[in-house]
This record gives sequence, C-alpha cells and structure tokens, in this order.
Amino acid sequence: MSVMEPGLQRVMGADAKISIPDSGDVLDAIAALDEKYFKKTVKAKRGNTIIQSIMHLAWNAACNAFHDDLGVQARSNNGTWLPIRENPFMEIPTGSRVTLIPDAGC
Repeated sequence: MSVMEPGLQRVMGADAKISIPDSGDVLDAIAALDEKYFKKTVKAKRGNTIIQSIMHLAWNAACNAFHDDLGVQARSNNGTWLPIRENPFMEIPTGSRVTLIPDAGC
C-alpha cells in the first residue's frame, strides 16, 4: 500500500507492506497502515508530523465514503482493477496493491 504524499513517504517509505485479514477491505488496509505510521511517529517520538492519521486523511466518516479529493487506485496481484472507490467494503484479494493520492485535484 502506498500513499502519494511526501510527508508520509518520508516516514513510511514509498511502499509499505501490510497484512489484513482474509476478508479485509481497504479500510482494514488503511487502519493497518495507520498502525505502522503511529509506531514510526508517536512511539518513535516523531510526533511533530503534520499528518496524525491516514484514515482521517482518506475517509470521511460522516459520509461513509472517501474524501472527494482523494485519488484511489487498487489492482489485484494479476493486475485486475478493483473498484474500491465505488465499493470500499469489498474484500481485497491477497497480494493486491492499493495507492491513495491525497489532493488528487480534478
């Protein structure tokens, strides 16, 4: 999973490997990435980062949807497009790659 945001990439690297349950969806993946991010920032005393939560950056809980300005892209390990923007609760197959692009613009 990757988040195309320079501040996050400085902390997490360009691509982070995460594990989610077999029936996990993109929100489970974001939560797992958030946990890694938390360990690398708060627990490592790097609490001066601007982004406090990847979930907050990506997901609008009031609308139960991704933020409008977030680019979302997901592909299974064989390259099949996964429509997670339209169905964020769909199961993500093992080995899939998810990319979030904050402030993707028009």
